[in-house]
Amino acid sequence: MSEPRTRVEAALDLLHEKPRAIVLLHGGINSTVFHLRMESGHDLVAKAYPVERSDHRDRLSTEVLACYSLRLVGMRDVPESIVVDSVHRIGFFGYVEGERPTPASIGKKDVRAAAEFVLSIQAHRGELGLAGFQRASEACYSLPEHVKVIEDRIAALLAAWSESSEARRFVSDEVRPCLTEVLESGPPYEGRVPDAERILSPSDFGFHNSIRRPDGVYTFLDLEYFGWDDPAKLLCDAFLQPDFPIPAAHRPLFFETVWRGLGSHAYLPRRFERLYPLLAIKWALIVLNAFLPERRGVADPARLAGQMRKARAAISEARRTMKARDLSGVLAS
Repeated sequence: MSEPRTRVEAALDLLHEKPRAIVLLHGGINSTVFHLRMESGHDLVAKAYPVERSDHRDRLSTEVLACYSLRLVGMRDVPESIVVDSVHRIGFFGYVEGERPTPASIGKKDVRAAAEFVLSIQAHRGELGLAGFQRASEACYSLPEHVKVIEDRIAALLAAWSESSEARRFVSDEVRPCLTEVLESGPPYEGRVPDAERILSPSDFGFHNSIRRPDGVYTFLDLEYFGWDDPAKLLCDAFLQPDFPIPAAHRPLFFETVWRGLGSHAYLPRRFERLYPLLAIKWALIVLNAFLPERRGVADPARLAGQMRKARAAISEARRTMKARDLSGVLAS
């Protein structure tokens, strides 16, 4: 019973009423999401999480705990967690009415709303800390940790591809040399991120995981990687996410709002500058997952070509910012 809709139907007994329709909203490698149209009008979302999890994270429990905990402290810009079926790996959440934003629709007001969401979580840091959250997905507190994550990704991808693979040649000829160049381009920041500077991070954060409600207020979705992390990583990822990054014109606003709101920690800008090209390389590797043998069967040639373009763009961005040398250069479009 691994097919997502079958698992959702098996979990419906947990609900007080049956839906009149189950509509697919999104289906991907990581999860499949359905809109449950209820007779009462109080619609729900059913999210089917992978049964096999290569990262060994319990994404279902993490997301349910994050949504429940944030709403418990008064935050209403995340979905309501309704009920969980841990056997069938299904989470039921309140349906959020609204629309997905587009890159062209994002202005200063939207960017401030995203930054304020991050800061609102930190305002409840003490209460939320009692919930027992673990590290966010691939959270790292030192430069060597980040480098190990990247090297492990490179090794895993190369092991999965044949010698003639276009993606393998790209990783060998472009990604590996770029990583060496970045590591040799300047001194690493020293030590580890202090406990006081770590934040509770949505991790996979950005407008790609948001809904703009009819009143203009945002709801932020997909908290399955939520946990403790370095704010510099959150800032980098928000700018590097290949499908819907913070628009280049608003990067300084987002960075400044988050940094000032966190207390203007002196070392955060330096960590950001050093991490940015490294995480650009990591994003190149992430988008190349589409070329893995188990995924190629569900990816058409046009999508694969698009993923390769994104990977090349990420490596170009790593090289550009490696030479920028300062914060303003990295934040420049």
